[in-house]
Amino acid sequence: MTRKFQVISGLVLVTHFVGLVAVSNVFSADCKVLYDNIRKERTLMKKKDMAGEGVKACPNDVAIVYEYGYTMERLRKYEDALDQYKKAVELDSSYAKAYFSVGDIQMLLKNYREAVVAYQLGLQHDSADERAKASLKDARAKYKQATGNEPPAPPPPLKKAVAAKVTPVEVAPAETKKEVKPTPAPMVHAEAPIIRLDVPFSKKSATLSQDALDVLSVVVGQAMNRPDMKNVRFEIGGHADDVGDAPQNEEVSKKRAEAVRDYLLENFGVSGDRLSVAAYGHKRPKVPNTSPENQELNRRVGFSRTD
Repeated sequence: MTRKFQVISGLVLVTHFVGLVAVSNVFSADCKVLYDNIRKERTLMKKKDMAGEGVKACPNDVAIVYEYGYTMERLRKYEDALDQYKKAVELDSSYAKAYFSVGDIQMLLKNYREAVVAYQLGLQHDSADERAKASLKDARAKYKQATGNEPPAPPPPLKKAVAAKVTPVEVAPAETKKEVKPTPAPMVHAEAPIIRLDVPFSKKSATLSQDALDVLSVVVGQAMNRPDMKNVRFEIGGHADDVGDAPQNEEVSKKRAEAVRDYLLENFGVSGDRLSVAAYGHKRPKVPNTSPENQELNRRVGFSRTD
């Protein structure tokens, strides 16, 4: 190859185009490994540090940027989370879950118009997301209640951007006026972070780890005591991996859910009638139980709204 390119990255000097491609592929592979490690990390504070280093090493990796934002959200650092979610949609204007997360944060900050726009744009790219549809409906209702005006109409879609990094354009899907399913109860401001997180557990254990305590104390307990959450009821669902028989797994999942419930009752004064317990054993895996890493993700407690 006669044409040469000179690229400096740190102390690496690449003069041949083929060399540049090879190095680029290595960097991409490194970012993928880094992202996988961030996803596997269960300790909240360590995950935050890893994701923070990740966005420095791979600033154009949308998945790592999004993961850093989600970690900030779990720590209730909503403005920081919003910044990262916005960076994610700048990197990939079709990254639907980043728009949905922007909408969730805007709801928390009571910026209902911005929430409406964010949900609309996300649904343009993932029209099947039922939670986002319910969130959009709630955002519209809250905007109208707060201002007395109708929510902003969906802006028209524009042509797909050709640049790798673009400023996101507000677009949205056409509204579906006919609903065939019951509408979920409206989502209050602090609900989204609760229903989006999992409380992790070790193998066959129902003991709350330090990471589990971080999640419950930093996010769940404080959120449940907010004035706009006082009357909201939740199911605490315990889950297990598929190691062992069904009765065994159902029992450990029940104990996990009870441990979370008891912690919230004892440490945050949450009323007992707001929390119900369900044991699912290994019947509802989050991911297929095909590897030790996946089994770890399935050993969890999650929250769902019941009122």
